[in-house]
Amino acid sequence: MQPGIKHVCFLRHSLARIKRKDTLFHSRILPCSTPSIATLIQGFRSAEFPSPPKGTHLNYLGAFGKITNMKYNLAFQTLLKKPSFTGKDAKQCGIDPHLLPYYVKKGILERIARGIYRNPNVENSAPFEWQDLLDTAISIPMGTICLVSALNYYGLTQEIQRQFWIAVPHASKAPKRPKTKIIRMRNTTLGKKPLTVGEYCTFIFDRERCIVDAFRYLSKETALRSLREYLKPTEQHKPDLSKLARYAKILRVDIVPYIEALT
Repeated sequence: MQPGIKHVCFLRHSLARIKRKDTLFHSRILPCSTPSIATLIQGFRSAEFPSPPKGTHLNYLGAFGKITNMKYNLAFQTLLKKPSFTGKDAKQCGIDPHLLPYYVKKGILERIARGIYRNPNVENSAPFEWQDLLDTAISIPMGTICLVSALNYYGLTQEIQRQFWIAVPHASKAPKRPKTKIIRMRNTTLGKKPLTVGEYCTFIFDRERCIVDAFRYLSKETALRSLREYLKPTEQHKPDLSKLARYAKILRVDIVPYIEALT
C-alpha cells in the first residue's frame, strides 16, 4: 500500500471512530471545498496539512480535522486539569483514545505508563514522593492502596517501597502496571476509605486494616514492627484496639497474643 493511501485510510478510520451525534466537524480539511482522494494523497505527500498551533490544539482533531463543537473542548479541558487520566477516562468524555499518542508526540500530554497520561504543565500540590503511587492507584479500577504502600503512607514501617501495592477485588482481572504489586482480595470493603492528596482522589485501607493484612501477606518481622509503631499514640493517631480486634476476627487473623506482648 502506498504511503499516501495508508494515511488516507487512517484519516477515514479516525474520523469514523470519533464522529458522534453531538459533535460536528468541518468538511473542509484542505483549502478546497470537497477534496478528492488524489488531492488528499497529494496533501499528505507535500505536507500541506497544518499541525495544531501551540496553545490552540483543542481546536483541532489531530492534524486533520477542525472541531467546531465546544463540548469536545470542554471535555478535553477537564482531562487536562486532572493530575492523570487513562484512555478509558478520555473515551468516557467523548474523546477518542487513539488521539492521545498524537498529543503526547506534540508535547501536549505526557505518557506516564501504558494507557496513563497527564498534562505536563498542570500544577500539582501533592507531595512529589507520593505522585507516582497516586497516579498508579487512580488508574486501576476499584483499586485500593494497601500493605507496604499504605504502611509507608501512615509511617508505620521503614521498609523501602520498591513497588506500589494495590488491592483489587478477587473476582476482577489484575491489571498490569509498571513497578506495581497487585493483590487480589476477597474483602476489599473492610477499612476502605477515600484518600485525597492535592488533586488526587483515590482509596486506601485504614491503619487497622493495614496492620491485620501485614500479618496475612507480609513477613512476621515486618508485621510486628508495624504493630509496634501502631501502638505508639501520637497527636494525629491513637490506637483503636477494639477496631483492630474486630478486623482481625473478620479476617480470621489471631493477633491478640502479639498485642498482649507489646502492651
